Amino acid sequence: MLMPIFNLIFGFIFIVSGFIIVSHALSIGNIIVIDSILIYGGKLRKIDYSIYYLTIISILFIILLRILLLVIQGVSDLIISYSICIWYFTKKKDSV
Repeated sequence: MLMPIFNLIFGFIFIVSGFIIVSHALSIGNIIVIDSILIYGGKLRKIDYSIYYLTIISILFIILLRILLLVIQGVSDLIISYSICIWYFTKKKDSV
């Protein structure tokens, strides 16, 4: 009974913290300029992140995938329960 509520609360907390951490990590990288003759302008800019932020982003990506799987599972449960309700409440069971 309380499991969907916990999923919503923790999912919301993880998504909000994920947006905060990812936006923070995208703003603090070190910009490295690499000379290249293959690129127009001759300079390539690469953003280098610390291993700490790469670890946090990868963990949050796994959590985001888990939350998406829970949403997909919830939608499939809704579709199955809807089809069972349609079957149960019809008067002619052989027509469904």
